[in-house]
Amino acid sequence: MTVASSRIWARGAVDRGLLVVGLILGIMAVTAAKLILAGLDEIGQAGERPSIDAPAPEARSEPGGESALELARTGRWRELQQGIAAGLPPDPPGTEPRARTALMYAAVAGRFGAAQALLEAGARPDLRDESGNTALILATDHHHFDIARSLLDAGADASAISAQGGGTLNGPARQGDNGLIERLIEGGADPDAAMREGWRPLHYAAGGGHNGAIRRLLAAGADIHAADNAGLDALMYAAGQGHLPTVSWLLERGADRTRRARDGRTAEDMAAAGGFADVVVTLRTR
Repeated sequence: MTVASSRIWARGAVDRGLLVVGLILGIMAVTAAKLILAGLDEIGQAGERPSIDAPAPEARSEPGGESALELARTGRWRELQQGIAAGLPPDPPGTEPRARTALMYAAVAGRFGAAQALLEAGARPDLRDESGNTALILATDHHHFDIARSLLDAGADASAISAQGGGTLNGPARQGDNGLIERLIEGGADPDAAMREGWRPLHYAAGGGHNGAIRRLLAAGADIHAADNAGLDALMYAAGQGHLPTVSWLLERGADRTRRARDGRTAEDMAAAGGFADVVVTLRTR
């Protein structure tokens, strides 16, 4: 073999070797790609890696062993209802006063569904917190009257009074809910129950200009002349808010327009301070 032939043969051998190496590397790359794709498919089938277009699986809300009170206290209403449905006790054991019950938190927050679920599971509506409030007192005071009606349906005591003296009528009187006022009075609520400051349901009704509520409270025995600790009566509350029809209605039923509060002001003075000229005229001429 000549030198030239040897060089040609050697160059061909190198080229053949490179070709073989290239083929091997290509086979390895294809194999690796198949393995990777198979792995991704397996992950996707296991549900751990959802596709980009598919929505992520919804997280399940399980109470995780927490009490109904803790779920309500932290505002996790959906978990609370799920827990109650699964048999979670609606009340803590015992009957001693406590900070709040789950039902009380629902009453304050206006969570009708949660309150209903708790009642259906046997929650006791007349347990009291450390201030003497029941769920009904809290529901009415926060104007959640749908919950208040459910509580009454469940046997809640309409005559309950808190340690501050507040009963169940203040909220309905403030908002003029005549139907609930009647139902509470029929259930034994005191129409003249006074809070520590001397505020009564009649004062709230007069301050809101709710003649229907005033009529029902007076018919049930509320005192038209009762004053709060500052000496303000229902007429003064109505005059100070400019409620002319209510002022006239109270005067017709014997309210005293000459009465003075502890600071010396009359109902006329309060109407004048508020700029209610028509009320001032009525108070002067009646």
